[in-house]
Amino acid sequence: MDENGCCQICQETSHGCSAVLKEGHPQKLKVGICESIVEVNVTECEGRCGSSTSVLFPDDYSQPHTYQENCNCCKPTKTERRQVDMVCEDFTQVVHEYDVIMECSCEASQCVQWSQP
Repeated sequence: MDENGCCQICQETSHGCSAVLKEGHPQKLKVGICESIVEVNVTECEGRCGSSTSVLFPDDYSQPHTYQENCNCCKPTKTERRQVDMVCEDFTQVVHEYDVIMECSCEASQCVQWSQP
């Protein structure tokens, strides 16, 4: 309790799922021995998506219980193909195509199987 009589309780907030700049800023794109001439937006999906596992109890006592899994991941839903000029260590220049993640959302995903202790 603080001096005003309020309980200090931390409440986690949901950040959702969205496209963000990787490392927080534009960067040079490196592919093999080549590097982009200019900095580009390299994006990734980031955020929290709800997942759960529940125990399902059978109607018949002779049957083992099972698990119902609901898994969601933060995945790209919209991408955009772009091109960037690159210069290589051997001084050649190439044009490289790359994808930029524009939008993300929580999408159903396959749960990883786990074993009981």
